[in-house]
Amino acid sequence: MTFWSILFIISTVWNLGIFTLTKEEPRRVVIALEMIHSNDYLQPTFQGQPYFKKPPLYNWLLAGIYNITGDTSEFNSRLISALSLLAIGLLCFLICTKSMSKSAAFITALLCCITPPLYFSMSYLAEIDTFYSFISLSSILIIYPLYRRKNKYLLFAIPYFVAAIGILTKSPQSLLFVLFTLTGYLLYKKDW
Repeated sequence: MTFWSILFIISTVWNLGIFTLTKEEPRRVVIALEMIHSNDYLQPTFQGQPYFKKPPLYNWLLAGIYNITGDTSEFNSRLISALSLLAIGLLCFLICTKSMSKSAAFITALLCCITPPLYFSMSYLAEIDTFYSFISLSSILIIYPLYRRKNKYLLFAIPYFVAAIGILTKSPQSLLFVLFTLTGYLLYKKDW
């Protein structure tokens, strides 16, 4: 299991810096760089014009990586996506170990991470989608262990807090993911 974990981590970060930025990647990088150069992290801009299409959290993270490393390479630009994929795997593993063996949880987490669109495409791009997938999945999966703790305040507070992070990342639909999952799970458990 450890060997496969190390191999998966290496395969995830191995080629991050090889290809030039494509598709929407340059837009994400330019927005983060303009935040750094203008020292204005509250009003994102793209080519000097206000940018309102996406909330700023992903750009803040990207600017943070650039500030910490002092490097705006393709590798650093794509690092958030790769780390998000690894976090998805870890989250799935931790949630699954509560109801199955560690080897079965590992296989489940690995299969979750190597779905073709996620592993072969989105985790290698400096895009919001893999990070947003991690945030959305977190807001949904955290419901199960919180329900088992029987703390109703945390059951409602933490998933909606994570959904708020999702709103700052991409869109308000993050609230709907939590609402529908929580409603469905409570209906399933017949617990209101």
